[in-house]
Amino acid sequence: MASRFRRKVVDASGTVLPYSESLESLVRLKLDEVPACQVVLCGEIHTDPHAASGALQLLNAIYSKFGENKSGSAERVALSLEFFETDTQLVLDEYLAGLISEEEFLQLSRPPSNYATQYRGLVEFCRQRKLRVIAANAPRRYVKMIRRTGRDKLGESLLDYRARALLPPLPIAGASSQYERKFIQTMQQLRSNPQEQRPVPASMLDAQSLWDATMAWNVSRALDAGSHDRDGEAAASLVFHVTGSFHVEHKLGIHEHLQRYRPNTQILTFVFRPMDELAEMSSAEDADTHTELRGLADYTILNLTPADP
Repeated sequence: MASRFRRKVVDASGTVLPYSESLESLVRLKLDEVPACQVVLCGEIHTDPHAASGALQLLNAIYSKFGENKSGSAERVALSLEFFETDTQLVLDEYLAGLISEEEFLQLSRPPSNYATQYRGLVEFCRQRKLRVIAANAPRRYVKMIRRTGRDKLGESLLDYRARALLPPLPIAGASSQYERKFIQTMQQLRSNPQEQRPVPASMLDAQSLWDATMAWNVSRALDAGSHDRDGEAAASLVFHVTGSFHVEHKLGIHEHLQRYRPNTQILTFVFRPMDELAEMSSAEDADTHTELRGLADYTILNLTPADP
């Protein structure tokens, strides 16, 4: 599963890691250093083709290490995706089981517009190997609802247990102060006039927290299957969750909620960043350290310019 892209990997201290083999080899090496790892969080920019290639390489590395035991029978590696909502899980399961066509699956599952180029490879990898795929995100109707009601009153707006089954336990925890500061700063930067002083509505942060909490809850459920109303479903030994990088950077967001739902879970975080997005970085492409990336993730993978064919 070779890549046509050049990359370099930066650890949590900002130090560039030397590696001469494939990204998959490096990931397997890092997984060896955390033998009890249960969750790998993969943060990406949704439109970055480098990240799509890299996420598939990460999944292949995880599967090659944990996907088969010595007797050759399948172990329980699961893929979790931000890009499918919990109310489409049955449709996703039916497609993976071969009960419906890909055309039917795409009609019914509300995939992102760039599914074919960005995420199809991950789903097909799992379908071919009979690995579970988790539709991890909150249905968008509830995201809109929490913007109207606020975090504390969302539960009062739901009709019955069927709606609650699609969401984490309510009320969800609020964002940490560090995450709130980062969120507000990002939202202000995205405004047409970044100098505008109008406050960011708290309801927007509540919606962000619902996304984070729902994804974290579904990852935790996969690790503890057999409980949380998933009787009869085998627990995953490792979950690989792919999401937008903001949800996992600096061990905030999903990471924080996951530790609430499942304390002491061993988590590794990889974040993909296109080099052109980092044009303002103080260190050059060939630098040995990137101090501005310290603490961003356990490993930040900088996607450099495409290599010559």
